[in-house]
Amino acid sequence: MFDRSSKSSAADTTDAAVDLVSELLLGMRLEGVHYRRVETRAPFGFRFETPYGRAQFHFVAHGTALLRYADATLLPLGCGDAIFLPRGGAHDLVSAPDEPSCDVERFRTETLCGNVDVTSACPEGCPQDESVLVFSACMNFDLGGMRPLIALMPEVMRADTLLARQPEIEPMLKAMERETCTPRAGSVGVMARLADVLAASIVRGWVECGGRQRHGLVRGLA
Repeated sequence: MFDRSSKSSAADTTDAAVDLVSELLLGMRLEGVHYRRVETRAPFGFRFETPYGRAQFHFVAHGTALLRYADATLLPLGCGDAIFLPRGGAHDLVSAPDEPSCDVERFRTETLCGNVDVTSACPEGCPQDESVLVFSACMNFDLGGMRPLIALMPEVMRADTLLARQPEIEPMLKAMERETCTPRAGSVGVMARLADVLAASIVRGWVECGGRQRHGLVRGLA
């Protein structure tokens, strides 16, 4: 009897957490999205001067990179890894710990349409297996009435091997790349919606991975 009650209580708690996270994701909106596709090869160093208060996400679609903070803290990112910085802040994407960085805006960039840019720092004829492909977006992160919860989120929300756990994201990323390479009418709107879903998937992935502040976030939702 006691065991059944305990299991029931645990199940109820899990169900409540799932419902609360769903409520969070339903209320999440990304506005003013600036989307960027970055193709490069090692050695590389990109500086992202994301204003504090604007969110940023990066998804490594091919190759590897390191996220480096101002205090030199490093976070390795492999193919399929995604990170979300809910409060923004300056940071680097580099190929090696001591690699110097340069503002991403200074690299050769083509504006395809609206707020969609393609940045290339990959020499002509670069072998595919040596290339690094990163999808990034900077945006206003709006949680509506739950906005105070942003303060409970960690500086970086990491969802490891996002593609392995959420394979449905792969066709969405391919759709993002198609919209980038062959922009059509309404591409900016479509890209913004896809960015919405990708960011929500990263947040959910972080919760599922048992992020360090996960329980504090769920308590805040409650």
